[in-house]
Amino acid sequence: MIKTYLVTESAVDKAVFQYLLSDSITKSTKIVTAGGKSLASTILIMESLPVALVIDTDTFEKAAIKEQKELSHKLLFQISPSDVPFAVFTAIPQLEAVFLTDKALFEAKTQQQFSDSEWEFAKSQPKKFLLDVLGKRSLSIHQFLANLSEEEVNILRKHPLISELSEFLSKVINKKEDLLAAA
Repeated sequence: MIKTYLVTESAVDKAVFQYLLSDSITKSTKIVTAGGKSLASTILIMESLPVALVIDTDTFEKAAIKEQKELSHKLLFQISPSDVPFAVFTAIPQLEAVFLTDKALFEAKTQQQFSDSEWEFAKSQPKKFLLDVLGKRSLSIHQFLANLSEEEVNILRKHPLISELSEFLSKVINKKEDLLAAA
């Protein structure tokens, strides 16, 4: 039973969340792509179910990130039924940064060593870096994720975006379950 929605920007984002969110979250959460804020708005209005919206910031500038998040939140707040929770999460600068949580893990999985300058570039442009590195190895992000052990998945789950998103989704799913049990 769908108890909440997660709105992402791309199919790659969807795959990342399907691998990195716990089974208890993914079985109760419908992960949808495209549409961003407008799709999240439609879900809030039409479905009256909790929504988590994840957006890439494409920047590290704090003021720009804050503005993006506030504008998205304001839009959803204006149309959201008062009793339906929602949250906006920012991937800084892109969701692919999650893969760069642990340099040793990334190097082990790609069987490559990266200099400090390469790693700094990776952190500044994670999407481009991953496409370059994984593309050279003919390895897709899906394959990269599928080759992770449970221990490695848990390392990536510690990324602030994944842990904060998991906390929000768990909270709204549990609240929904409590309300259904009480009915």
